[in-house]
Amino acid sequence: MKAISLLFLTALLSATAARAERQFEAVDAEPWPVASPLRALPDDSREFNAQGVPMLVNLWAVWCIPCRDELPSLNALRERIPADQLRMVALNYGDTPANVETFVARVPIDFDIWLDIDTSVSRQLPMRGLPTTFLIDAQGQLRYRLEGITDWHSDAMVGQLNGLLDTLDPASP
Repeated sequence: MKAISLLFLTALLSATAARAERQFEAVDAEPWPVASPLRALPDDSREFNAQGVPMLVNLWAVWCIPCRDELPSLNALRERIPADQLRMVALNYGDTPANVETFVARVPIDFDIWLDIDTSVSRQLPMRGLPTTFLIDAQGQLRYRLEGITDWHSDAMVGQLNGLLDTLDPASP
């Protein structure tokens, strides 16, 4: 029993350390995929637009436990970086609107929620699993990727994001 407890504690500490050390990686700049199949939640007439202000897009699913664990820290990030500097989007991967609505009633998401019901947009992205987060520049170009659960509220992550946002500023040389 003691060995199992020690193994569990070691795994928990490793997962926590890995979460704190995550870094965005640059990807070859390419346009954000055509997003016409995306649907806003709540359902309205808005069209998805990946241009105008840098955007953080977090891909998640109701069934993905790490995704669910990560959402509260993304909500906290929303409070630390103003919307005019970083647009945030929770892009759901393949769940039905009813399942997402039920989930969000229990676990609020404090920023835009979009549904990729048939996963046609998500499947065009360079990702290996969920959760995966992308940083898109103000011109709609995919620039950075971060895979796995992350502590978005940490000072280190906020600092990393602010540094990346400086590189995405259209006024920068």
